[in-house]
Amino acid sequence: MKIRTISMIAFLLIFSLSAFAQDKDSIILKGIDYVHQDKFDEATAEFKKMTQLFPDDPGGYMFVAASYLSLAEDYRNPAYKEEFEKYVNLAIQKGEEKTEKGNYTAQDLLYLGGSYGYRGIYKSTEGSWWGAFWDGGKAKKIMEQGLEMDSTCYDIYFGLGAYNFYRSIKSKMLWWLPFFGDKRKLGIEQTKIAIAKGKFTSDEAKYGLLRIYVENGQYDSALAIADQLRSIKPDDPFLLWSLGQAQIQKGMYQDALVGYQTLLKTFENSKYVTSRGMVECEYWIAYLYQVTGQKDKCLEQITQILRYQPEGEKDDYIKSFIQKTMEIKNKIQQN
Repeated sequence: MKIRTISMIAFLLIFSLSAFAQDKDSIILKGIDYVHQDKFDEATAEFKKMTQLFPDDPGGYMFVAASYLSLAEDYRNPAYKEEFEKYVNLAIQKGEEKTEKGNYTAQDLLYLGGSYGYRGIYKSTEGSWWGAFWDGGKAKKIMEQGLEMDSTCYDIYFGLGAYNFYRSIKSKMLWWLPFFGDKRKLGIEQTKIAIAKGKFTSDEAKYGLLRIYVENGQYDSALAIADQLRSIKPDDPFLLWSLGQAQIQKGMYQDALVGYQTLLKTFENSKYVTSRGMVECEYWIAYLYQVTGQKDKCLEQITQILRYQPEGEKDDYIKSFIQKTMEIKNKIQQN
C-alpha cells in the first residue's frame, strides 16, 4: 500500500484476537493488495465493506480516504478530492465519538491519529500549512497515546517517524527553538523500527523511507531501498517518481530517463491518468534529453508537452510545467 509523503495506511493495523477483528483484517489486507496493484476502485470498494459491517469503527473510513490520497499522489489526480474529504472527516468523527465515550482501544487511536495525519498531508498540498501543522500535532499526540496503551504496536512508529521528519523539514527556520529542533534523525530511526518490527508496515515504511532519503539528500540510501521496492512492483508510480529524482541528483541521467519513460507508459495504460501527471512526467523526459545532449529528441518531446498549453491556462499545476518546458526550449535555441 502506497500512502507515501507521510505514508501511513498499513501502520494502522495491529494484532487482534476477536472474530470481528479477523474479518476486519481480512478486508484490510485484501484492500491493501488491490492498492499495491493500483486497482483503486476495487480497493475502495473493499474498504467500504468495512464501513458497512462496522459503521462505528473509524478504520474503514480512514482506509477509503487513504486510498484516495494515494491515488491522487501517484497519478497527480485531483478528481477524488471531495471523496477524500468526506471519508477522512467521517473517520475523525467516528474516532472522536469513541474517545468521548471512553470505549476506545489502541487500534481506534491508531485509526484516529492516522486520519488526522492524512488530513494534514492533504492540507499541506492545498497550501494550508497552519492547518497541516495543527492536524499533524493532533495526530502525533493521539498516536503516542496509542503506543502507551500498547507498547508492542511497532507499526505506530511509522506515523511518528514521518511526523518528526517532515515537521523538521517544514520548520527548519525554527530549529533554534527548543520546542522545534531538528528531529530528522529521530524520524528516520522511528521509520526503521517500523520496517524492522512492524507486522504490516515493513514495505510501507520502506516507501516512506525512500521519500525521506530523497528529501534529506541521502541519495545513495534512496537508491538502495529502491532496489528492495522494485520486487514489490517495478513500475509503481510512487517508486518511479522518487527514484527518478534520486538518480537525477546522482547524475544517473540515462537510468532516470528509462524510469520516467516507464512511468509514462504506466500512465498511458491507466484509467486514473490525468494531464497533470502526463505533463509532469513528459517534462522530466524532456529535461533528461536536454542534459544528455539529445537535442532532437528533446525538441520532439517539447512539442508533445506544448499540446497541454490550453489546459495550462486553467490549471496552475500544468502551467508551471509548461513554463519550465519553455525554459528548456529557450536554452536550446540560445545554444
